[in-house]
Amino acid sequence: MEAVDQPSGLDLLRTTTRPPLPANGQPRWVCVEEGDVVIATVPRHTHTVAGLLEAVLGYAVRSTLGPGGDYVMLDLRVSYVRPVTPAVGEVYARGWVRESCRQVQFAEADVCDAAGAVLATASTTCLVVSTEERTR
Repeated sequence: MEAVDQPSGLDLLRTTTRPPLPANGQPRWVCVEEGDVVIATVPRHTHTVAGLLEAVLGYAVRSTLGPGGDYVMLDLRVSYVRPVTPAVGEVYARGWVRESCRQVQFAEADVCDAAGAVLATASTTCLVVSTEERTR
């Protein structure tokens, strides 16, 4: 299948019923726009917050890619601000693209509780990979 026959990253995310997340409860999309993604979920454990941040960063980057576009996450920096306990309940993870160049994207994310208190933050640098580069 040629890249032009494939959906864009944004179209692909918008047609996904629920965001696939590692070891999380029942995630749901709150916002899926180009370069800006928000997911609501109830984290089961503190260590799943890092996976949630990694996922939302990736979704934000993917939402900016054209048909057949892909990326490689070069780094991931996570900072925990407050403890994540079962009492926190539903959290909101937002990922957004801070800066976008032809081959590199810088994205940031945070996880907040229902009152808006930041629980954790993250940032990443991603290398945008073309279809031709991916098949080499």
